[in-house]
Amino acid sequence: MTIYSFERLPSTQKWLVEKVASGEVEPPCAVITELQTEGVGSRGSRWIGRRGNFFASVALPATMLPSDLPLGATSIYFAFLMKKTVQKAGSSAWLKWPNDLYLEDRKIGGCITAKKGGNMIVGIGVNMVDAPRGFGVLDIKTTPMELLETFLENLKNPPSGKQVLSN
Repeated sequence: MTIYSFERLPSTQKWLVEKVASGEVEPPCAVITELQTEGVGSRGSRWIGRRGNFFASVALPATMLPSDLPLGATSIYFAFLMKKTVQKAGSSAWLKWPNDLYLEDRKIGGCITAKKGGNMIVGIGVNMVDAPRGFGVLDIKTTPMELLETFLENLKNPPSGKQVLSN
């Protein structure tokens, strides 16, 4: 899978949505940036983050998703996969319904999705080194690129929609 890497972007989600829509990039692909200045959060909120945190988006043809996954559950699905990714590395992060990652009682990350044509685009943010007041930071040591590569590896053999939703 092609990974586009940048030092700085306003939003990985907006960048990938625009590039997929214009045909400039072909899914499956991912984009990651060291610094995101206008991140997109759930319900129109902003995802504020600092350099060194995880800012990435992944575009997949919808046909790569499990056939039993309801379209409305894609954010939950991808958040679950990210939770499994960080837990496999030793984190004690947990998933708060429907798409937020938490450590104890502090939010450390989240996922949003957008459907564009026949593609699903998921944006993921995780506080890895620093967080705004009231938020938490991931409890394992890894790099944003390592985290993305592990997440993408997990997409090669994903669980069914039923498995994720029953968890």
